[in-house]
Amino acid sequence: MKKRTKKKLHRFLTKAFRCAVGAWLVCALAASGTVGVQATEEIKQALEDARNRANATRSELNDARNNINTLEAGREALQNNMNSLNDELYAVGQNLLSINDRIDNKRLEIEAMEEELQAATELREEQYEQMKMRIRFIYERQDFVLADMLVQSSSLSEFINQGSYIEALSIYDREMLEQYKSIESQIAFQKTQLETELEELEGMQQEQVAEQERFYGLISDVSENIVRYNNEISIAEVEAEAIRTLLAQQQAEVSDWEKKLQEQLQISQEARSGAWTSVDGLVFYEKNEMGISDLELLANVIYTESGNQQYEGQVGVGAVVINRMRSSRFKQNTMYEVITAPGQFSVYPTFLQRSIDNGWATEACYKAARDAMSGYSTVGDCLFFCAPRLYTGPSDKCIIIGGHCFY
Repeated sequence: MKKRTKKKLHRFLTKAFRCAVGAWLVCALAASGTVGVQATEEIKQALEDARNRANATRSELNDARNNINTLEAGREALQNNMNSLNDELYAVGQNLLSINDRIDNKRLEIEAMEEELQAATELREEQYEQMKMRIRFIYERQDFVLADMLVQSSSLSEFINQGSYIEALSIYDREMLEQYKSIESQIAFQKTQLETELEELEGMQQEQVAEQERFYGLISDVSENIVRYNNEISIAEVEAEAIRTLLAQQQAEVSDWEKKLQEQLQISQEARSGAWTSVDGLVFYEKNEMGISDLELLANVIYTESGNQQYEGQVGVGAVVINRMRSSRFKQNTMYEVITAPGQFSVYPTFLQRSIDNGWATEACYKAARDAMSGYSTVGDCLFFCAPRLYTGPSDKCIIIGGHCFY
């Protein structure tokens, strides 16, 4: 009789609360803070780790790009230097060509001057020989000449005039000889100047050749450095491409985790839309993170933990779950969180998932689950259960029902 009265009271109160379920649910959510279906911490942590890896790889890619930009800037500077060196080498080459042309012209001038000098020397020598011949002739035959002049002269004045002519001829020979010597000396001096100028040009030629060789060496060094930069850039680009590939994979991984997170949030949203509140303020969902209702989840827990036990023992298992949702000793306050908490229910995940997939929970298990969710308990506020042989606490703290000790 007392039990039927309690059930009627439960139905009345439930109906009354369901009329105000919207306002009540808002209050329940505000009070619990974490009530409602949320993405699991494992997915959130996995997403955060994936993002951290992607960010680290993105930073590495930026470093690789900066390295490539630095190398390309270095290569560009070397190429500009190479262009300047080539321009200077071209100028040196043009200057060398001009010097070579001047040397060739100078040699031609020297050859012409040598010919003039040779001609002047020949004239001088010829004049000298003629003068010697005349002097020798007059000296060797001066008596005959004087007698001949005396015989042929019609007067004394004519004789004197002929003597003056001979003297003038001697003076002329000496003057012509000196003139030829002067011309020869001038030509020789000009030839010496040309030879000096040629030596200077040849010195300039050697300097330009040395300068040309120096530029060849500088260009060779710069060219080798450009090749080295090209190799380093190629290696850096390969490394950057590998990093880009890795980043793409990591971004895909982030997208996958974000999709999973959105799916979890969608499940939570759907669960909230189908939630209902019990008499004492606990929130139960028509669709939780496992994609099933809290009622189905609890019924399968009861089946896997106490499917072979009597009704009171099955309600006791369900009551332990409800008590944990209510207790401040546990941070989990939804049925899904309580049941899937690490190390709490040994049937999770394997045996429980098999029971859900195969629909093993019996009607008796569903009845026990509904009664426990309505607030009915055969074990009071107990939070744990185990086999009696495993219990080590005070005997007055243990409620034994069938094969379980509730405490």
